Amino acid sequence: MSAGRRRFQGQLQKPVTQKDAIGGAGKPVLTTVAIVWADIEALSGREWLSADAHNAEVTMRIKINARPGVTAGWRFVCGAMLYDVKAALPGRNRAELFLMCTAKPMG
Repeated sequence: MSAGRRRFQGQLQKPVTQKDAIGGAGKPVLTTVAIVWADIEALSGREWLSADAHNAEVTMRIKINARPGVTAGWRFVCGAMLYDVKAALPGRNRAELFLMCTAKPMG
């Protein structure tokens, strides 16, 4: 895939642990590492009822230029959607990276 086909711009975020007021380990927060162009494609979706609540999950594949260090636990933010990275897979030619994600709306 050529870089020209990447239509969506978003923030690539990684979890970092902030120290609390007394210097101990605090809660992990997500911090923006880079703004990248991506191609976003829906792969599958499912809906189910659990404890009288309606649930839905969409699995997405996000294609970006290769970046070292991206792993599960990172997040991609694009518009009003949050994509939690479940796996980061290198492309065939190692010039691109596939992020397998679950999607949810912000808020």
